[in-house]
Amino acid sequence: KNIREGGRNAALTSLAGGMRRNGMSVEAILAALLAENLASCDPPLPDNEVETIAKSVGSYGTNDTLAELRSASEWGSALTDSAGCSASVVEHAIRIKGASNLTSVEREQLLKRAAKIVGVSKSVLLRDLAPVAQIGDDANVLPLVQVVRSDFAGIVDDAARVLSLIPNLYQRCGQLVEVVPVPDRKDVAIVPLSQNRLTYHLARVSRWCFGDSGDGTPDGQVVSALMDQGFWPDVHPLVGVLRQPVITRDGRLIGGNYCAELMRESAFDAKKFPPFQGGGEEAMAALRGLLREVAFEQPIDEAGAIAGMLTAVMRCVLDTSPAFLISAHEKGSGKSYVAKLLLLFAGGATMARFPREETEVSKLLFAKLIEGAAAICFDNLTRHWDSESIATALTEPEYSDRILGASKNARVSTASLIVATGNNVAAYGDLARRTVTIRLDPRCENPAQRSFSFDPVADVQANVGKWVMTALRAVQAWFEAGSPTVNLPPVGSFGQWSAVVRQVVIFYGLPDPAKCITRNQQEDGDRDDLRRVLENWEELFGEEFLTLAQVVRDIESGYPKADSPAAGLLTAFKEIAEERGVISKRSLGKWFASQSGRIVNGLRLSEAGNCREGKIWRVVRVSGMQISR
Repeated sequence: KNIREGGRNAALTSLAGGMRRNGMSVEAILAALLAENLASCDPPLPDNEVETIAKSVGSYGTNDTLAELRSASEWGSALTDSAGCSASVVEHAIRIKGASNLTSVEREQLLKRAAKIVGVSKSVLLRDLAPVAQIGDDANVLPLVQVVRSDFAGIVDDAARVLSLIPNLYQRCGQLVEVVPVPDRKDVAIVPLSQNRLTYHLARVSRWCFGDSGDGTPDGQVVSALMDQGFWPDVHPLVGVLRQPVITRDGRLIGGNYCAELMRESAFDAKKFPPFQGGGEEAMAALRGLLREVAFEQPIDEAGAIAGMLTAVMRCVLDTSPAFLISAHEKGSGKSYVAKLLLLFAGGATMARFPREETEVSKLLFAKLIEGAAAICFDNLTRHWDSESIATALTEPEYSDRILGASKNARVSTASLIVATGNNVAAYGDLARRTVTIRLDPRCENPAQRSFSFDPVADVQANVGKWVMTALRAVQAWFEAGSPTVNLPPVGSFGQWSAVVRQVVIFYGLPDPAKCITRNQQEDGDRDDLRRVLENWEELFGEEFLTLAQVVRDIESGYPKADSPAAGLLTAFKEIAEERGVISKRSLGKWFASQSGRIVNGLRLSEAGNCREGKIWRVVRVSGMQISR
């Protein structure tokens, strides 16, 4: 089938006109058109439309010529008389386009009039009138972009309408992009189009006519203007790529082709994702079986890992999601294995080093998000995990930053699973309440020397589709059971995650995975440092108003006795802000500013104005609260 949608009416009308001129009857024309419609049109036109074309063309006398002898006024009258039948107007337009006795101005005016009668733009009408062009072994009707220098805006508009014919073309972040395969990674990538690439695509799907000069390649200025539009009505918006089937938040399994609901293009072979043959309990048992030899510290850590798997297969339908940190005391405890399992369920990801500078974290994060990464993994953290950029990305559906190499910002979806691993590391600051920390503890001296009965990562890698569908089955069964819920305390900005993933985990009898988040907050390093500062400060100075310079001078004078409040405060200050052997007043001031107003054990750090030496601070007891030792 080689006559595509957009060129079917014109092709059949032209064919009917030729048969009529050769003396064929309306009945014979209709029979031939119906056969040609089924054989060549993709998809075929309804039979009643084909019948209309046959009857309309059959109304012409068999001696009609191609109309070289008709004047412009005669053609104008013919168009007016045919206003009730679009097929007749199209047939007239075909003849007008080929009439050698008309001037270019007369032809242009008549074609505009014909387009107005049938209710389309001139460019759409010209597209329908385009001749059949050979591309390889296939015959395709190509739309026509007519370059008229006096109507630059019209040319750009005409070219914009052709964009919908370019396969795998989308708009994202104000750019035209395409989804292309990456063979060495067995993946796909979202790649912005260059002007040369767009020119190539336009040349493949359209003809460009330059008046008396004939056909040519797409005009560079038009292509450049087209790229700069920033929005293209006929091009699908793209948030990201579906690398596997997914269940929506109302329980529907979707996947395949472009999903308008999620604004994502499917880039997977559905045959590799066979449905799980069993119920939800069996699916959950299989998932837990993958983790049966993982040495979790507590039952809530296993629940956190299961939540990680379910989050991985649900991430693109959740506005926000917590991150997952896999931590252990010793190397070889299995952190990377658990992380790789989560990444496989998400669609795969490479592991990256966590940058030291926050600006570099932001750049790396944005680069991963704008390329549509299914997951982002920071392996082997060497310090506690804290990042304003990641904290923002975890609690917002979109993340904004400047596009590398461009002078404009873009907003991208944050629907990527974020995972990190490290020995003796914790989530600090804002990440403490936004991270599910999964702790491993093999409880042996040399965990790397342990032996195992199977390799869960190799098992999942060998059949990712099977395991993704297993996880989705566990979620789907919860929906089928009526989405039962239990009353739970809220978890920050993760309402959707809590309402689905968290409830599914609990539905199968596991502990609440959110306890892996609250445990972080209870053990927040900043909170512990602040507790020591507040308690020692209060014992030394009560509620006195002091600058940090005054306090540092007081506790550094002499040699405070061990276990005294002065020694405790000095130790805390050094841990917080020591640089090159001395306490940095600048760093200490920044830390105090970040902790201002927090309450720990009934004590609050309060800013109380400024003086020549800097900000004034005091520690106050909050009424009605008691210190817990």
